[in-house]
Amino acid sequence: MTPTDFEKDLVPLRTEIVECLKARIDLLKYKLLIIAILGSIGLGLSDKINKENAVIAPIHLLCIIPFACIFVDSLCMHNNLRILVIAKFLQTKGNLYECFVSDLRVDSRWMLSLEDVALHLSSIVVSVILIVLGICKDDIALIITGCVGLIIIGSVYGIFRWLKWRIKKFTSKC
Repeated sequence: MTPTDFEKDLVPLRTEIVECLKARIDLLKYKLLIIAILGSIGLGLSDKINKENAVIAPIHLLCIIPFACIFVDSLCMHNNLRILVIAKFLQTKGNLYECFVSDLRVDSRWMLSLEDVALHLSSIVVSVILIVLGICKDDIALIITGCVGLIIIGSVYGIFRWLKWRIKKFTSKC
């Protein structure tokens, strides 16, 4: 059985999906590392920091974490959107697997979204921890950063949901 032209066209699409998934996994690992490294330095868990000669107080390094999380989340969401576009294309071409997954997403909304929940919830938790830490330490910079982080995280997530909705509603003219 010789592959059709359509089946030949699927190979680069499958490769792109696999590469997006690999990049997403790497990004999630980097997010965890960023939070751990900046968090440990900011909380003073390292003895090698010379606090007297520091340009900023080490605790204010924690203010970088929400923005690093937003950056990583945005890259992960971009990869999700790329995968959704490919899935939508395959679904419109009658790909049985994509039709099945689309029906599954309608019936069991959260079944295939646990990774997204972890991605967004971790960023929200980091921002809330900053707010609480800022209140406990009476540090307005931490409180403001946590609040701004929550606002931006919510905005970016809202844009992602809107783009995802647009992809689902898109009908090709081809």
